[in-house]
Amino acid sequence: MGLCDFKCQGRNSVSVCTWSQWLDPHRSVSKRVNCMAVGGSYLFIGLSGGLEVYTLADHDWISGWEANKVEVCTLTVCPVQDQVYFLGTVDDMGIARLFYFSDENLSFLKTFNEPEDASKRTNCVMFQLSQGGGYAGILLEGGHSRQHIPQHFTIKRGHVQTINSVQVKTI
Repeated sequence: MGLCDFKCQGRNSVSVCTWSQWLDPHRSVSKRVNCMAVGGSYLFIGLSGGLEVYTLADHDWISGWEANKVEVCTLTVCPVQDQVYFLGTVDDMGIARLFYFSDENLSFLKTFNEPEDASKRTNCVMFQLSQGGGYAGILLEGGHSRQHIPQHFTIKRGHVQTINSVQVKTI
């Protein structure tokens, strides 16, 4: 299982001014850009408050996902099929999320580690997608333990059919 080549790690912010100038001088971006990744002809951007997708050729906004108080810090993009991508994100609270981009629509699929009780929260320290998007590996830390959660995805006719945990391993 090879790792995707398209990856943005860390909290390297791009200034709002520079980002606005890259897009369109008449459009202003009011959210901080935390990370970016390229997949095919698209630019995927992790922001303070969500995700946005733009075309690389003409910088047009395509789709987005907004969530108050979510600071996307890590973004991994993996091509699945022609113009179809999985996006793995980790926010500033260590919450891992999976998204699916197809037909110019960005869809939220799953949160892997958001507990009902915040005192029992585990932090995602690594989120990797396999080449082709069939599998994901999520490494969680919490308390005095680590867990590796492998996931398997089934895609039929360009749509995600199932997301299954393969086996949880405590490290």
